[in-house]
Amino acid sequence: MRSKVVCASVVTEKSLKEFMLLDYSLSRYHDVKWYISTDKTVSRVLKNKNLKKYTCLENIETDKNTDHDLANTSSLESKKRWMNLMQKKMIACLSALENNEEYVLFLDADIFFVNPIESKIIDLFKNKSIDAFLCPHATFNHQNEANVGFFNAGMYATNSKSFLNTWIDINSKAHKFGIYGDQKPLEYIY
Repeated sequence: MRSKVVCASVVTEKSLKEFMLLDYSLSRYHDVKWYISTDKTVSRVLKNKNLKKYTCLENIETDKNTDHDLANTSSLESKKRWMNLMQKKMIACLSALENNEEYVLFLDADIFFVNPIESKIIDLFKNKSIDAFLCPHATFNHQNEANVGFFNAGMYATNSKSFLNTWIDINSKAHKFGIYGDQKPLEYIY
């Protein structure tokens, strides 16, 4: 029996092909419902597919100048633009929970599934006594992880609006304290 998986992602014109591969790989095993922060191009492409599994938020103006380099520049304005883009992850997840989904699994567009997500993992995602499921970076570069964050915000799950709202709040102020991107703020939530 195929289980339902509720997912979120951020997809721009630059990452659309990667996302389509992600969706294909996960849809081989599960019925997937997507909540996606998109630009106009992606929103149009996915709406033309006429599939109800995509909810496009169309909250990204452009994918120009949104490379990781923005986060590493000394320009405060560039860092703010980067942080604004990273907040779209949390906003897509919050949209899922506000639409009464039991949980949401965020996936960066460059992920590929070769096996299904086990039902016991999906059941844990639904467990209200657990706010979030976070994956550590596996770089073994402790200096880098100390700078950018121990947790990888490219894949996480949550069933808690409170968790997401707290993360959004901390993330929106992170640039004032020289904290990198969306990942390091995860360490300050609890």
